[in-house]
Amino acid sequence: MKQLQIQRIALNYFKGIRQAKMEFRPDVTTIIGDNGTGKSTIADAFAWLLFGKNAAGDSDQRFSIKTLEADGNFIPDLNHEVSADFRITDTATGEIREISLRRALVEDWRTAPGETERVLRGHHTDYFFNDIPVKKSEYDSKVAEIIPAEVFRLITDPAAFLAQPWEQQRAQLTAISGADNLDTAAIAAGVQDFERLLQRIKGVTLEQYRAGLLNEKKRLEAELVKIPTRIDEVQRSTPLTPDFAELEARKAELEAREAGIIKVATDVAERQRVKYEAAQSIRHQIDQLQDELMAMTQKAVAELQNLKFDREQAINEGRRALATIDREINFEQQQAQFSTIDRELASIQSQIDDLEAKQEAARAEYRDIAARPYDPDTFTCPLFRHRCTDPTACSANGESFNTAKVQDLKRRQREGRERNEQLAELRQRLETLTAEKTAQQQQRAAKLEELNQRRADEAARLEALQALAPITSDNLKVEDIPGHAEKSARLEELRRQYNQATDTGVEPQQPATDSAELKSIRRELDEVKRRLGLRIIIEQMNARVEELHNQTRELAQSKAEIERELATVTAYSVAIDNAIEEQVNRRFKAVKFRLFKTLVNGTRQPDCIATVNGVKYSDVNTAGRINAGMDIIDALTHYHNFSAPIFVDNCESVAKLYHPADAQIIQLKFVKGSPLQLEEGEGAK
Repeated sequence: MKQLQIQRIALNYFKGIRQAKMEFRPDVTTIIGDNGTGKSTIADAFAWLLFGKNAAGDSDQRFSIKTLEADGNFIPDLNHEVSADFRITDTATGEIREISLRRALVEDWRTAPGETERVLRGHHTDYFFNDIPVKKSEYDSKVAEIIPAEVFRLITDPAAFLAQPWEQQRAQLTAISGADNLDTAAIAAGVQDFERLLQRIKGVTLEQYRAGLLNEKKRLEAELVKIPTRIDEVQRSTPLTPDFAELEARKAELEAREAGIIKVATDVAERQRVKYEAAQSIRHQIDQLQDELMAMTQKAVAELQNLKFDREQAINEGRRALATIDREINFEQQQAQFSTIDRELASIQSQIDDLEAKQEAARAEYRDIAARPYDPDTFTCPLFRHRCTDPTACSANGESFNTAKVQDLKRRQREGRERNEQLAELRQRLETLTAEKTAQQQQRAAKLEELNQRRADEAARLEALQALAPITSDNLKVEDIPGHAEKSARLEELRRQYNQATDTGVEPQQPATDSAELKSIRRELDEVKRRLGLRIIIEQMNARVEELHNQTRELAQSKAEIERELATVTAYSVAIDNAIEEQVNRRFKAVKFRLFKTLVNGTRQPDCIATVNGVKYSDVNTAGRINAGMDIIDALTHYHNFSAPIFVDNCESVAKLYHPADAQIIQLKFVKGSPLQLEEGEGAK
């Protein structure tokens, strides 16, 4: 196990304590003082130094660290600081390590450019490990290596564990006791009902199995409630049972009378049926021939319309073809008028003329410069600005004149050669473009000739189509339709035969099959058959009632079996719950936990209630609560294999404090009128 012990702590302007230093014993240190002297502040300083939070777990953004004046305003230009020295002992190896920590809240004062007054812009926190400045991340990492933040408060504050929500308490209790890994099969061992239950619930949890049973029981109860109503509805719907033997005799009598009347009418009806069927056969042939003649006519009309459409289509296509050819001819003519070669030829010819003119002017200038001699009288003295009379100077100037003249003539010769080369290139390009223009003109002339020929051919074809006689419905004659005359003659013959078949003269009077007597017999016979049909309905209704009674017995049996199974599940669940509570409570001496509660309906739900000597923790006095918290810290310390200083407030209420083994305890005791100091004359330094 690792033990963290605080050796000394120093506060500088922290929560009203301007300066204080205290040294702690390795076993029990008691800090006394009146209310408001700062006993709880020592615990807050210890927690803030490690984690930046007070003893209640609030961050320094939610509680005030700064020291305030009497008017409630904070004192400026102060660093709010806590430092402490610790000893860490590994009891397994005997290794001892000593460290020091320091955390300081520093004010950031700034003076804006051009201003003289300082302004508080905010704060920052400085961190020191063994008096070496470190970053926050490194500081937090080193503290976490010593004691994890989630464990710190639980093993340093007796009230911390039981202040958590019961769900968190329960989860931690089952974790430290190993109840999460409880061998439930061992609990069932030796109990036949439990062992058989485990065989039936393979693949699901006990709670899932219970939920399924409860849902099935609820469904069965709902079905059982509905069945009496269904039986009553069936019985109410069942008709009264008539005398079926009497009804059968009356039915036979009525059917005999009906058959006698119908037989008389059957002979006449048969003859009329044969004649009717012959006439209907002829009528069918007539209808078929009429349909065929109509189809032939419609087909001929359609062919005529198609012929008319094809001709109009051909005329429209001819017109579109002529328009297309005209556009092509017009395009070729426009191309001839706006040829890009003509514009380029004109441009090149213009350049040639311009260069020839420049060349001629340059030749004249060249001849003039070549013929110009040096005149010494034109040389002006550079010093006196009159005609120079110095022969040497005049001679030198003459040489310079001749040299410049030669260079100027050479330059003009070079420029003349360049112009001649440009003229040669332009004349070659002019010749090439002229040949291209001639070729294009020949191609365009051939294409125009081809287009004009195509236009003439297309115009002739269109004129021939337009000259044809127009196609109208007047052109159609039915006698010209192939096969129409033969079918028309056959139709007239069938009509004659049909008239003969339907004109049969006077037939014997057919007995009326719908006479008043026959109608009366049939009405009574229908009623008798309807009443006889009640037999099936009554039998079905009685069978349904019996089926519902059987279903009631089956549902009741199923419900009883489910209730027996639920009782077994509940008993097994209670056994598991008791084992869990026993395993959890084995970890504690004074405090016990009830981890389940039984509802009014008998079901059990997870819970977590702490008791001290059979009394709920919430009803225990202050001393009982503190000792219960110390008992819990003792168990947590052994589970996490780590102990830390335990700050116990309100120690004046505890006559005998439970002391976990090897734990460093810092007691905070109220003593009226006493300043903040260590008991037994230790005093605050």
